[in-house]
Amino acid sequence: MEYIYEKFDYATASIEKLKLIKVNYENGSAISSSILAEYKLKRMETTR
Repeated sequence: MEYIYEKFDYATASIEKLKLIKVNYENGSAISSSILAEYKLKRMETTR
């Protein structure tokens, strides 16, 4: 939990999404793919 939490924070620096992560993590491992999707989306926005 803490590892994912820290990694997500480093990637997006978004407090709001961090709270979302904590909730979703309880639902299962599907969260990891969700993190990757958010991260890629953020990178695309930043690249533009």
